[in-house]
Amino acid sequence: MGVINKLLLAHLEEAKSVGSRQHVFSAVYGTPPIDEEEWIDLVVNATGVKANKVTPSSAGLIEELDTLIRAQEEPFQSPSVYAQWCVMRLAKTEVTVLLDGQGADEVFGGYETYLWHFLWDCVRHRDLRLATAIAWYGNRTWLKFAKLWYSARKEKALARRIFGTALNMTPDEPSTRGTTEDADKNSMAFSVEVRLPFLDPHLVSLLLGLPMKTRMHQGQTKALLRIAMRELVPREVVERKDKVSYDVPEVEWLEESGPVIERVFAGPPWRDLSILGGRKVSMEFRRSIRRGMTPKEARLYWRLLFAGTWLRVFDLRVK
Repeated sequence: MGVINKLLLAHLEEAKSVGSRQHVFSAVYGTPPIDEEEWIDLVVNATGVKANKVTPSSAGLIEELDTLIRAQEEPFQSPSVYAQWCVMRLAKTEVTVLLDGQGADEVFGGYETYLWHFLWDCVRHRDLRLATAIAWYGNRTWLKFAKLWYSARKEKALARRIFGTALNMTPDEPSTRGTTEDADKNSMAFSVEVRLPFLDPHLVSLLLGLPMKTRMHQGQTKALLRIAMRELVPREVVERKDKVSYDVPEVEWLEESGPVIERVFAGPPWRDLSILGGRKVSMEFRRSIRRGMTPKEARLYWRLLFAGTWLRVFDLRVK
């Protein structure tokens, strides 16, 4: 965005077909730490681009869930797909072609869960200096690992209560499957073309051929991209250490729409199918709402909601 904005301002005459001002589209929530409006405004003020914001909600997701499932044509694991849906609908009011940043975290090493594997590699190779730098990056890496471990244990316990088994879960791995397909389906639903520059095959091949210690220099996520963007992005953004993934307040949304979702879980197809939790899922959901739930437990409930809705919307039968 910073590069394009500089080019646009430098070549207004040649670029007049795209307008005199670049538009950016974002989802905001007002719920820390998921909400990134503070960082969005930093970039907007530094570049002078036109900010367009939308605030997705749990009520909106429940209301539009059938339509969203039809557009996706398959169940998905996170309600962040709905946030992207709202952004694409907003974008349609101003533009017909968008640039999207999907893929940057995967190829540059942006997910902090990658740090765990990087840290373990350093320990195995006895590079204790680098291991220490990774472990204390931002003075919070160990704390995040501990929270992730606790949340994963509670998710497995919840799955055992519902299904009698912990299922085949890998909760410490970032999920990347289907993200580009989700983006394409959401954008096409509103007739918006999306381009993904970070998924250029040559760039992906180059970056994935680099060792992790280069992409995560001294334990810093997306180190190469941070270095490249120093003159284009506000310093506070380049040096930021509390980046979050593109997500929505999943726990809060379940709590807000708890009574509605509990009634959904108590009806077909959930109550009739053991793979959706049967009659146990509504009971466990009520208990989780009352006692509080971790993000991993919330993600399990969202998966069950989306899977059951997919079966219902497409009138599918499970033997």
